[in-house]
This record gives sequence, C-alpha cells and structure tokens, in this order.
Amino acid sequence: MTIIDNLQNFAINSPSKIAFSKILNDDLALQSITFKELDDQSSSLSSAIKTHLANSLYIVVLLPQGLDFIITILAIFKAGKIAVPCSIPKRKNSTDRLLAILEDSGSKDIICSKIETSRILNKNDEANFKGITWWNYETLIHQISPNNISVSTNPTAYIQYTSGSTGNPKGAVISHANLLHNSALSQKCFQTNADIKSISWLPNFHDWGLIDGVFQPIFLGFQGFLMTTTQFIKNPRLWLHAITEFEIDYTTSPNFGLDFVCDRISDNELSGLDLSKLRTIFTASEPIRWNTLKAFTEKFTPVGFNNTKFMTGYGMAEATLYISISPIDTAPIFLTVDNDCLKENRISLVKNGHILVSSGKIHEGLKISIRDTEHQQILEDKQIGEVWVAGESISLGYLNKENLNQTLFQQEGEYFKTGDLGFLSDEHLYITGRIKELIILNGKNHYPQDIEQTILRTDSHLIQDRIAVTSFDDGTKEQVIAIMEVNRNFPSDSYKDFLMNIQRAVFKEQEIALYDIVIIQYGTIAKTTSGKIQRKENLDKYLNQSLTKLISFRDIYEQR
Repeated sequence: MTIIDNLQNFAINSPSKIAFSKILNDDLALQSITFKELDDQSSSLSSAIKTHLANSLYIVVLLPQGLDFIITILAIFKAGKIAVPCSIPKRKNSTDRLLAILEDSGSKDIICSKIETSRILNKNDEANFKGITWWNYETLIHQISPNNISVSTNPTAYIQYTSGSTGNPKGAVISHANLLHNSALSQKCFQTNADIKSISWLPNFHDWGLIDGVFQPIFLGFQGFLMTTTQFIKNPRLWLHAITEFEIDYTTSPNFGLDFVCDRISDNELSGLDLSKLRTIFTASEPIRWNTLKAFTEKFTPVGFNNTKFMTGYGMAEATLYISISPIDTAPIFLTVDNDCLKENRISLVKNGHILVSSGKIHEGLKISIRDTEHQQILEDKQIGEVWVAGESISLGYLNKENLNQTLFQQEGEYFKTGDLGFLSDEHLYITGRIKELIILNGKNHYPQDIEQTILRTDSHLIQDRIAVTSFDDGTKEQVIAIMEVNRNFPSDSYKDFLMNIQRAVFKEQEIALYDIVIIQYGTIAKTTSGKIQRKENLDKYLNQSLTKLISFRDIYEQR
C-alpha cells in the first residue's frame, strides 16, 4: 500500500473532484487539476521516466511550487524510482547545495523546466554539472499515453534532505510505509477528512510543505490550494484573502510567517477578511513564541480568529514530519518557568517568568524518551534532556551515512536521537533548544534564541529571524557573538549607540558580555531554505572573515 493507491482510489471513485488548485495571482485566479487528471498525467510522465531513465534510481526534482512538481513526484513513485526534491538555485553561483546533494545521492538526472534549466546553466559553470542529464518536464510529460501503464513502486519513496550544512547534506530516507503512517497519525490529530479544504505557501521541496501541502490532500482526497512562498512574501494578505474566499478549513505557518503577517498587514487591510470558518492554523517552528501567538490572535480577532484555532507541534524530516501535536479546538498550552533555573537545565514554575509553549502530545504510534545528555539515562517529567523518538514514522536513516546512522538512528535498537533539548510535563512535550547550539558559560545554559529575542527588543530597526547568536572557544574561554541585519533605512551614524545598547541589554538580561556584535549587509545572513537561522554557518563565516560586514562592536571599540 502506498500513496499511489490513495490517488488511484480517488481517481476512480471521485474522478471529477478537484485535487489541487494553484493560486496564480492576487486576484485569486486558479489553475486546477482533478484527481483523474492527476492520475493520468503522472502515469504519462511515469511512462516517459521508465523509458528514458530506466537505469536511474534517484531522480532530483527541481521544479517550482505547483502542479508540475506534484505530477513529477507521483510519476517518479509510479516508475519505481526514488524522488529527491530540491530547492531551485536562484542566484548566480548558488549551486553548492544542489551539487552536494547530487554527489551525496549519486543522482545523475534532474527533472527541471526548460526556463529554469536555461537560467541555472547560464548563471553557473556548466562544467560543475558534468555527467548530469537535465530532463525538461515539458518534453517528458507529452511523450507517452497513460493507457495500460503498470505501477511498480520502490519501498523507498523519497530522500528528504534536511536543513543542514551545505557542504555535508544529510538525506533522510523516507519509505512509503513512513509516509502512510505519519499521514494517518496527523489525520487523527487534525480530524481532517475528504470534505475539508487546505492551503499551503510552504516550499514543496521542504518536509513540511511536502507532507502538508502535497501528500495530505492525496492521502485523504480533499482539495489542496497552493500558493508560492514568493507570493506570500510579496503579499502576505493573499494567504488570508484565499482563506476567506475559499472557506479554507486548515492551514499551516511557522512562527516567522505569523510574525510577518502581523507586521505587514495594516489594520485598514483587515477589511474584507473573514477567518471565522477557518478551524486550524498549525504552527511548529522552533521555538514557538507565545508573544507571536498572542499578537496574531489580537490582530485578527476582529475578523473571526481566536486562539483555539491554533494547534502547535513538533516534527522533523527524520520522522517524516509530525512527532507531537496539541489537541484540536484548544487554546495553546504553556508553562511559565523561572529563567535562571532554565539556564541550569531545571524547570521551576512561577507566576511571572519565561513562557514555554507546549509542542503538543506525542502521536499514538510514536514513543518519546527524554534522556540525560551525558549518561543517556531516562529523565522524569520536567527534567530537560535530549528528545529521543521511535515509531513507524521514523526514517531508517540518512542515505549513505552508515556510521552516523548507527549513532543517531539505532539507539537501543529503535530510537532516533533528535539533537533537540526538551522535557515532558503532563504528557506534553516542550522544546527548549538544540544541543549543538546550546551556549554554556560558567556552568549555566543559555539558549541562543533567548539572547536573540533580547537583542530584537532593543531597536525597531532589527528584524525577526535575522539575528544569529552563537559561540566559539578562542582557546581561553567560550566567546559569544551576535550577527544581525538591520533595516535598509537604518541611519549609519547611529551604529555606535546601537551596538552599545545591545551590549548593555544582553548583559542586563543574560549577564553575558558579547565578544562581538556584527551588522552585515541586508539579505546575507545564512538561513535554511525553510527560513531558519543557520547559526553554525554564520559562525563559520565570522571566523573565516567572509561575512559581508558593515560594522562591528570590535571595529568601533578596539579603535579607542
């Protein structure tokens, strides 16, 4: 049983029902495809893949968000091949990640549009792609009739490359069994069915956008609306306008998307919006910020939103996607904890303190264990340790990474070590940070995201999710640095006071004297394809002096 069986079932029993509708412009014009058309077109492409890529196993999918991408993924499944969805390189000489994925997977074939193939090869050295065959989607899709085409799926569905290092990509091997198991678990939590409608602006190549935006509508037979991430960034109101006009039941957004909507939509632009029929916005970024949920609720209460429409959760590519999800139709659950105790890996509940939002309850069918990071002992409720997870949704491991797989995926024969820190309380999971990013100074734990929030509050010219706090050992002690962008209209003659204000705020709040504070050129901070800050990548650039630096704290105060 695979997701293809679900597709073919709906193609036979609901042939004229719309499977996906792509939003083409701000006027909400649509390009739609029925389940029957989706089955036929993916079968046609599958036949072409079998004919022309007979000796290939891993096929890289380099297509824009939308219907062509979905057809191609399904066609690869039907052809018994393994899909490798990737982000399209947008800038000149920006193909490092793509090239690394090609090398890691061993793939020699890329399915791409004619326009993107031409653009990528014109802007980059073609010699880098020696031995790689570029297949034009437009040519393949029209080659062979879908009549009497057999389906022979591979046990592995796709390779999901995680948002990690560009130079050392890790591809989680996701089986069809993983996909069906995780889809069934999420359906139970979200109470979705064939009658609902969803919308997604998340990238199709990313695990969240792929599962939520692509596979869930096929798994359950409901209509999925799609808009691109670029559309969302250019006009975030379009997302809410579509929810209003198409009476969407379910949608998703990471934390930064909710912040972005609040910042970019004025009170005057609320007119015409109606979120009363929306049942759920699922958010699961790291971290889930209480202030963001509160601000979004307050902003959109006048147009029918309330905080019981939020569902919070935790997931990752290595678990297919979902691990924990909060109860439906329930306001977000949170704990208020003592910040000083949190730095010492202890949880102490207080009336006024740091708010941690629950990432929900563990899926039935999955197991969570919180382990001491040093001795790997099982910890009790409200004790912070590494999150281990096991179950049928968990990947068998990373492609071609046997040594790493033995370390991470085979603990006690079944558990995956997530690398995330968290704790359980009343069966709810709370995520506090990542082990590798944890900053330890004088025996105290400091979470970089807490310091980043302190910095963000110092000046309105700072931008959410454009600040990276990280640390390094200079040979004598651990040094903490902050790297950030500011708005383009920031007055350059204010740098000195601006940097000192940040230094004072962090020392007052966290009792940390920052080794350096660096302001870099707008749009150059290292982020993953899903919008998460890459703290290690930014640190590496700092240490090898490759940041596009405008000015730094040490530049100013070492000159004195």
